[in-house]
Amino acid sequence: MSFVLNGAIKDIDDPRDHDVDMAKMNMDMADLTGSFDVTINPPTGLNKPYELKHCYNQLQVNSCTSNAIALAYRFELQRQQAADPSFKPSRLFLHYVARYAEDNATPQDKSSEGVVKAEFYERLASSPPTTPETVDKGAMPRDVIKIVTTLGVPQEAANATDIVTTPSSWPYDENFVSLVPNFQAFQAATLHKGLNYARPHLDPSMSDHSINCWKGCIKSGYPVVFAFLTFPSLATKGYDPRQDPFVLSLPLETSAAQATGGHCVVAIGWNDSVSTGNGVTEGCFLIQNSWGEIGLDGKGRFWLPYTWFSQAGYLYSPWTFMKGVSK
Repeated sequence: MSFVLNGAIKDIDDPRDHDVDMAKMNMDMADLTGSFDVTINPPTGLNKPYELKHCYNQLQVNSCTSNAIALAYRFELQRQQAADPSFKPSRLFLHYVARYAEDNATPQDKSSEGVVKAEFYERLASSPPTTPETVDKGAMPRDVIKIVTTLGVPQEAANATDIVTTPSSWPYDENFVSLVPNFQAFQAATLHKGLNYARPHLDPSMSDHSINCWKGCIKSGYPVVFAFLTFPSLATKGYDPRQDPFVLSLPLETSAAQATGGHCVVAIGWNDSVSTGNGVTEGCFLIQNSWGEIGLDGKGRFWLPYTWFSQAGYLYSPWTFMKGVSK
């Protein structure tokens, strides 16, 4: 069994990014001990937990970033309690647009730091691209979340044949990875947007604060999209989701420079006392993956120990939606 582990590229730093303010959002007053799971426990202010409508499977496509952000957007629409419960954002649409921007945005389309501007994505609604993206490569989480907040995202078609009758949708099909989404899909994307996003704290020198910030986001109903580095040692000992329990322990490598790639996922809960075998327990975040149903409880999940937070560069590019809309 093989898994794609090279779909998350580290974001370019941008001084315009907004950070999560725990005090302003009253997260610092919450009880962040014990355990929490947004699919079991109602987030703060809501009367029911989130529904995990699909266990996404990215298959052999480098689209983990688009899978993770599509899931986070679905959770945000549930938090808003005003969305069409059947809406499923098109992951392959996001994956295409992210690659198109990487290959076609000019220096004028980017900030001085090299970040693609919102205007570039907004133009695609009225002037969609026509160029296939023949190379399947990863994406920066900020780029994909920015696509959702500027251009938007259309409905994901249940299968490839559905786009004949519903051309405003786009399927998740490995045969469509290089193809340009329909013109109607770009128009429909504008009806489904994320309105705000922010960056949760992440600093290995203040790992306890980072952990509490992520917990506060999750308990408030804002699951955290993030990426982690992948290493050769983990490819042989740690990436088999059939483990019980599936705990992704730290790699044997001692430097981020030894990484071979990165994988994007969503933190949806935590447990301060996870049994990792041999009588050992440790605090972990509950992670929703995009490898189908294989994993904890048949829901495609695994545990990520808090110890990852103290390793410089091992975790990167955390984001959370703060508001979304689907018309």
